[in-house]
Amino acid sequence: VGPQEHDSGEPIKLLEVNSATSASGIWPIAFTPDPPEVPYGSVVVEVTPEEYTAIKEEALALPPGWTLGKELYLAAS
Repeated sequence: VGPQEHDSGEPIKLLEVNSATSASGIWPIAFTPDPPEVPYGSVVVEVTPEEYTAIKEEALALPPGWTLGKELYLAAS
């Protein structure tokens, strides 16, 4: 989440933990809205499980102003 979550123009921010990706740090990828099907912009950051651990331990920083929010989906088993 970011500091402007109440703003309707604020993009949706997703942090994806993916064991099939390569460790490359934090690289936000932005997508613009595509109304009417997708009315909001979004930003995706994909990290490895190890990078996610580093984020939780504050050894790896999220983009400025971002903080970890609620986990939406648990890992598939």
